[in-house]
Amino acid sequence: MKNKKSAYKYDKGAPIEIKNKSKRRQVKDYAYPLIIIFFISLIAFSFYFISDWSHVQTLSVSGNNEIPDQEILEETAVHPGESLYEVFFIKNKIENDLETRLPQVEAVQLEWEGVNNINIHIDELQTMAYIQDKGQYLQLLEDGNIVNDPLNITQGNHLVLIKFEEDGLKNIIEELKKIDPPIRESISEIVYTPSDINDKKITIYMNDGNQVIGLYSNISRRLNYYPTMMESVKGESGVFNLETGAYFRPFSSEYNFQENPDMESQESGESLESQELEEESFDLEAAEELEINPDSDSSGTSIEPNP
Repeated sequence: MKNKKSAYKYDKGAPIEIKNKSKRRQVKDYAYPLIIIFFISLIAFSFYFISDWSHVQTLSVSGNNEIPDQEILEETAVHPGESLYEVFFIKNKIENDLETRLPQVEAVQLEWEGVNNINIHIDELQTMAYIQDKGQYLQLLEDGNIVNDPLNITQGNHLVLIKFEEDGLKNIIEELKKIDPPIRESISEIVYTPSDINDKKITIYMNDGNQVIGLYSNISRRLNYYPTMMESVKGESGVFNLETGAYFRPFSSEYNFQENPDMESQESGESLESQELEEESFDLEAAEELEINPDSDSSGTSIEPNP
């Protein structure tokens, strides 16, 4: 019985040892390919980091309308040839720095294009106007901030503010924000022209050749009705005076733009029918009716056309 028991133990141990050897052989079979893959990957990554593929190849700019591409590229702390790895980890700093250096930039986003090309996408603050200052021009942005980087000439078709002092400038900036964009874009110049009677008086030169006289404290509410006023004068060019009331004086005749007309034309012998305008479409001092009157005395302020 003892021999049988000993033989039994011996026979039972042999298969276990074989199994262990088989497992070790399987581990080796898996380990060798993994080691080979690891070294191949290491070589590939090493080759990538020392090759041109891991460096910035090209930089492009998008989203900007007024800021030149070259200016953005010059102010960007990224240049072709720099490591993509380094750019990736300081991406936020690069974006913040560019926003700080260019006041007209509202937001920046670095975007990867392809393998090693970077696009600088810009969200830009638009120029609302230019401020004439000692023969040069300062940009007035849509958020009301002024770019303190004088330019010798204006860029684009933006209106120009002339002769404004500090208080008047603050007021007119707030008024410009309230003027409908299409009407604001139709303005060529706004000149501060104070008089002995009113130190808030301004003269607005429109791109269509007309002039508008008003006050910088409330011009937005009145000027927003400019298209309606143009319809009322049937395309006649002249001066719209909106200081207290609302009247019109053409450059070529003695027509007046009044609130209380009911007169006949001495020139043609014909009366002009009053043009009733709804209060919501034209509301100067809550006026409900407006009319062209060819016979009124030309008592409006005379303004010479802008040279």
